[in-house]
Amino acid sequence: MEIQILGELTVSRDDQATSVPAPKQRKLLALLIANLNRSVSLDRALETLYGDDLPGNATRALRFHVSKLRSALEPDVPATQRISVIRTTPNGYQLDLTPASIDAHRFVTLANEATALIPAKPGEAASKAEEALTLWRGEPLTEFEYDDFAQPIRSELAERKLVLEETRAEAQLALGNSDGATALLRPLIDSHPYREGLYALLMTALYRSGRQVDALAVYQDARDLLLEDLGVDPGPGLSQLEHQILTQAPGLLPPAAPGVGHNLPPVVPLIGRSDACDTLDDLMAQHRLVQITGLPGVGKSALAVARAHGLHSSFPDGTLFVRVGDNVSHRQIVEQFGAGLSAITGRGVDDGNVIRTVAGREALVLLDGCHRSPTVARDVITRLLADGDRVSVIATTRAPIDGLPGAGMTLDPLDATTDGAQLLRELLGDSAEEDQGPRSSAADLGAIARTAGGLPGSIEIAAAAIRVGAAGGESSEQIEHTIMDARTTDLAEEVANGLPTDALNLARRLACFTDGLELDEILEIVDPTLGPVSVLD
Repeated sequence: MEIQILGELTVSRDDQATSVPAPKQRKLLALLIANLNRSVSLDRALETLYGDDLPGNATRALRFHVSKLRSALEPDVPATQRISVIRTTPNGYQLDLTPASIDAHRFVTLANEATALIPAKPGEAASKAEEALTLWRGEPLTEFEYDDFAQPIRSELAERKLVLEETRAEAQLALGNSDGATALLRPLIDSHPYREGLYALLMTALYRSGRQVDALAVYQDARDLLLEDLGVDPGPGLSQLEHQILTQAPGLLPPAAPGVGHNLPPVVPLIGRSDACDTLDDLMAQHRLVQITGLPGVGKSALAVARAHGLHSSFPDGTLFVRVGDNVSHRQIVEQFGAGLSAITGRGVDDGNVIRTVAGREALVLLDGCHRSPTVARDVITRLLADGDRVSVIATTRAPIDGLPGAGMTLDPLDATTDGAQLLRELLGDSAEEDQGPRSSAADLGAIARTAGGLPGSIEIAAAAIRVGAAGGESSEQIEHTIMDARTTDLAEEVANGLPTDALNLARRLACFTDGLELDEILEIVDPTLGPVSVLD
């Protein structure tokens, strides 16, 4: 038997959850749970159930509710033998159960284990935290929130949950997943704006992501809020962290594991990319810069990260990963270089000379997503190649960045019938073998991969859509239509974001003509004086 108090108060037996229907019996059960394996006196039980409005024969009424509660907890036991769970004591009643029978006790145990594992085993800590949070179906004992007996346990569990969520974010930070930690911390700060420890974790996560300015802005926001609402400055811990970020203290960055010397994201298994891997390796052996181009979702980043891992041993001074964001400034890129180089070397770097420092090393730099800020990316790559002759660069971008030396390769979509179908099958896992609608055959998988255009990113969307669609009973055609809508919409938005203003305006005007237009008709719509060459450009 299991009793759940995280969320609605229910009793589970053989995976079947049932509620205790009568309000008085639910309150009595909650009182006994709050005093698990301890006797609750008759006076305490009567006061909790009735307050000052005691019935005529209060003791008899209490015995009636105890009997009904025993019947709910032990329905298969004869009435005269229902004494093992709720035991009668000399002065009252006692709920005799192992703590593991109460979901809240298991939650606390897992939370304590996660906290203890953080320093040495953050991966296990993260798993324990996730396991504990799956038990949290809602606030505990909400229907008794105004009762004295429930308030202490509610407060304790709420604090335990908050600490556990901090632990989960801290574990992600220790695992090098700074972006994941940031995503977890922002909503926590919104819910608990005066908890300085959350700000400290968020500042650290942002700094490790190469976002020093954003980390300092978080401190300023926290300071403004505390001064305005509470009239106090941040504590010494938060103030010291601000100073460490300003001075780029090496201790803020996680130490690089022995023999690693890189800050690359985890490698993603590749399917159907053996030729592309060989091509990239050959180009890297001949050129200091290789640009990988291709459509959104074609897998440029996955290929680049996988080969950067594979080529890492050829670069004794390390491998540096830098993500180029939308409209990123040169300063923000430099901060990422500084944070990444500090993480690799375990030492602070002079932020003003970080590009020159990297350029002088026999290192590999992976600049991911250069199309988001091509001008800044071109300037950084130019400086890297000009300030040293040993550094090598891989750049991922949708279209080649003009004005750069080196070589380029275009990554094509997967062959949908073979590699695309295989990727979809692996993303679906064991479920691909089940006879459930669109997952029933290799032909269906190939058709869906073709609908996704052979783009690994779209095939991942397809896999998610198949799971949801199959659960909802959608047909293969409905799922393919959903995938096509999502893929074309996302692709159009991605392409539009990279167009010059004139080209975007032209594209919007031409989009009205769904049946297409001849070139002379296009010239009439745009400007006949421009000429065909200008319009096509």
